[in-house]
Parts: sequence; structure tokens; C-alpha cells
Amino acid sequence: MKKKPIPRINLGFGNLSGPLLNKKAGSIYEGIFENSDFPTPTPDMATFNAARIVFSNAMEKAASRSIDDIVARNQARNVLIDMLVELGNYVTLTANGNVAKLTKTRFDLRKQRETKPDMQKPQNLKLADGANRGMVEISVDSVKGARSYSYEYTMDPLTPESVWTVISSTSRKITIKGLESGKKMWFRVAAVGVRNQFTYSDVLNRIVQ
Repeated sequence: MKKKPIPRINLGFGNLSGPLLNKKAGSIYEGIFENSDFPTPTPDMATFNAARIVFSNAMEKAASRSIDDIVARNQARNVLIDMLVELGNYVTLTANGNVAKLTKTRFDLRKQRETKPDMQKPQNLKLADGANRGMVEISVDSVKGARSYSYEYTMDPLTPESVWTVISSTSRKITIKGLESGKKMWFRVAAVGVRNQFTYSDVLNRIVQ
């Protein structure tokens, strides 16, 4: 059984505008202040809130477009972001994967990537005579998630040491040409995934026309 991914906090605060950063910091302060699940936050709430207030005031002053005020605002912003990241790491460690606790802090959680199901093996393998002698038409049902198909054949008798000839295609149906007429051949198809994983069909045989 695959393990569920550990819920993680989104620490991309640098992408937020000044007003949104200030609003988010205030919301997180309210979510953690006197929250019994997080009794010893790092940084402590007084220090964190003081940094938020400094940034909020610096934003207002920077509206004047004074170079000194803009520099002060940017410095205050960096300090607040560093504290948010530090606080986020503390919350993640303390919550130990408890989504309810994480959500109450009002930090945003990273979107979890959906785990892709294992690719199914090709079904309904069919063999048929081609238009001319020495041809075999081979097909399977489409496999969801397959990037391509590997068509493979080998001479009879089939043994663990058999050497397979491989033809790759993005189509679920191909015609193999140049086979020796009257010979018994074995065929199989592999679906190839985006991570180069292979899942094989059943193996069938046919006497080449």
C-alpha cells in the first residue's frame, strides 16, 4: 500500500503582494495566538506580531516613494517573510501531519499531487493475417496513461531464454512484416508509461501465413 503524502505548508510568501502578505501574516497570528496545539511557537507571537506591524507601517510610509522608505519597507518585508517561514516550519513539525491542526493555524497547505494509479496491462491482444504473406496484424485495447507500445515477437519454442524482437509505436495496432511464412511465432505487447514502466499483455502464438 502506498503511503499518503505528508501534508505540508505553502511557504511561498515571497509571491504575495505587500497588502496580501500583511493580511496573511495577521490571519496566521490570529490562528496561532493562544492556540493550545502550538504552545511554544518560534518565533514567539509577540515578536512575530511586532514584525508584522513594522511591515504594515513601512508599507504606508513607502507610499511616498521615498527611496529610504522603500528600502525600509523591503527590509521589513524580508524580516516578516523569514519569520513566517520559521513559524511554518515549527507548525509543520509540531502538527506532525495532523491536517486539522495545520488548517487551524490559517497557513495555506500545499496542493497534494494526485497519485497516479498503476498502469494496467494491455488487454484483448489480437493476432490476424496481414494483407500479404509474412505479415501479422497485432492489436490491443488502448491503455490509459501509456506513452507508447512495445510490440515484441520471438520464434517457437517459447523459453525463458527466447530473444524478442521489439518494434515501438505510439499506436495500439501495427502490422509486422517480413516474418518467415509457415513458422510459429509468439507475440506480446507492453504498454510503456511516462516513467518508462512496462506492463505486458498475455502472450499469444500464431503460424505466419
